[in-house]
Amino acid sequence: MGKPDVLEVELDAKGTDVFFRPLDRTLRGRLDFADVANADKQRRLWGGPIPGMIVGVDVTKGEGFIKEPVHGNEKMKELAEKEFTLAPELETFPDVDVPKWLRAIGRLIQSGFARVIRGEPPEVEPEVQEPTAVELLAAAMYAGLTPQQKADADARLAALRR
Repeated sequence: MGKPDVLEVELDAKGTDVFFRPLDRTLRGRLDFADVANADKQRRLWGGPIPGMIVGVDVTKGEGFIKEPVHGNEKMKELAEKEFTLAPELETFPDVDVPKWLRAIGRLIQSGFARVIRGEPPEVEPEVQEPTAVELLAAAMYAGLTPQQKADADARLAALRR
């Protein structure tokens, strides 16, 4: 039997937000007030954990999506709308880079920031990271230094790393 076509994970970073690189965006993770000190009032108010946003990818369609599960609980939805900006119930992203999404989701799972709720976790392959503009600029500036200036710069960097 082949792998499922859809992978969905709930973001569960123990009460913190999660940065999702393919969208260059921060998403809300699950918040369980049982894990928060002195949060009895919030626990009673919310009636349970606030579910984290769901990130997924449909491999066959080449479509990524984000779901806001709070919309499924009317009491939580009303409270959430007072406390923070609630994301749409479903946001879709057609023609995504599926391998990039799978790598990012796989890394979230590996790091414990997400749990699979549908599908199978992907095997995560090493990612070839493109250099940032700052890194390219620094490399160009370094290349133009004299040997003595390079030695001085290397010594300063080594001192900063200590």
